Amino acid sequence: MAKEYGGDLAVLLVEVQGSSDTEITSMQLQKKWLGGYAMWTTERPFNVGMDGIPHYALLDPSGKVVMTGYSARDHSRVVDKIDEMLKAAKKPSKDLSPKIAKAISKLNDGDIGAAHAAVAKLLANPPRTDTDRVMREAKMAEARIVQKADSEIARVRWMMDNGYAHLAKERVADLAGEFSKMEDHAARCAALKTDLASADMANEIAASAKLAKLEDKFFEDSGGKFKKSFASLAEKFPGTQAAKRAQYWSGFAQ
Repeated sequence: MAKEYGGDLAVLLVEVQGSSDTEITSMQLQKKWLGGYAMWTTERPFNVGMDGIPHYALLDPSGKVVMTGYSARDHSRVVDKIDEMLKAAKKPSKDLSPKIAKAISKLNDGDIGAAHAAVAKLLANPPRTDTDRVMREAKMAEARIVQKADSEIARVRWMMDNGYAHLAKERVADLAGEFSKMEDHAARCAALKTDLASADMANEIAASAKLAKLEDKFFEDSGGKFKKSFASLAEKFPGTQAAKRAQYWSGFAQ
């Protein structure tokens, strides 16, 4: 499901039988469960009151639990509910005025810049009719747009700090265009771009790009001979976050 829905669905898998981190990683590699969108933890976010495994909790975009049950038994029902929620999430509320609804649609489609431009235009030139309502909705939409832009900036910074610098560089290039009319976020994006251009970060970018390719092969065939490759990468890029990950994987590789 994580592969099928990609970034539209956040999948958190929780190990609850007391396995060690090493045991969990070994199992993930054996079953080819790494390299996708799913996340793993040994800490239960909450208890749904069920003893058997595997069981699940399905949350809506606001964080509310909408379904719980046993995974194998309820699979088709869960898929139907996810499809229903995704369809609803991409549509703006019918209660919104048409112009605000259009801006929210752009935001839901991932076009932060276009959504911001539409709302900024309304705020600068209020309509003559239904002014109070439209302005109230415009300010609410603006807050959502800023929140989304903030999260994208934070995401890039996380990539830079955790060994995914090559992805950070790619994303900053996209955001530079989207934030061109958003003064504050454009400046923050430019600062990220400057940081990515530093000598230290250039090393991180090169290391993370090479590691990503190596990880793809390793996750697909963990029984292959990768130990030497991981060790070589760690030695070539000492001190980088990618090198730390490479050293970790070398402990599982042959």
